[in-house]
Amino acid sequence: MTNGNGTPSEGGSPPQLNVLAQYTKDLSFENPNAPASLAPQQQQPAINIQINVGANTTAENEFEVTLSIEGKA
Repeated sequence: MTNGNGTPSEGGSPPQLNVLAQYTKDLSFENPNAPASLAPQQQQPAINIQINVGANTTAENEFEVTLSIEGKA
């Protein structure tokens, strides 16, 4: 916490955060209309992007954070 002027308030140290590992669990890319989908288009595509964040406890004071990103056009 800060005391309003940007300096940490007294009374303890802030919690620690350590990144133990980073990895890609699943990755998929699909382009079912290729190569026609790569040609210039007459109109803007409808783009839908969804972002989801989840967390699971793996051990005491250890968590796995899952970031899922899905985009469709």
